[in-house]
Amino acid sequence: TGAVRAAHGDGITIALAVEPGTGLIYVTSGQGVEIFDPAAGSFRRYSRDLDLRFGSLAFDAEGRLWATTWPDRRRVVRFTDRARAEVRF
Repeated sequence: TGAVRAAHGDGITIALAVEPGTGLIYVTSGQGVEIFDPAAGSFRRYSRDLDLRFGSLAFDAEGRLWATTWPDRRRVVRFTDRARAEVRF
């Protein structure tokens, strides 16, 4: 997906989470959330909300992905089965 940049707003930002049971690595980027498949060595887009960026990622005990919005970190979202971010807090 191109070079990783350190500038504000570009490239991979600051968070990653490994999906339990699959080993897929979810990373935040200027495009939202992307999934890196280590076996294939490739990225694919996960999040569908193009206007949201995320700063922290974590999976809960049920395997659902949670995040905080970035750069403000004021909203906590949980992703739906359709990879849409729902504001929870």
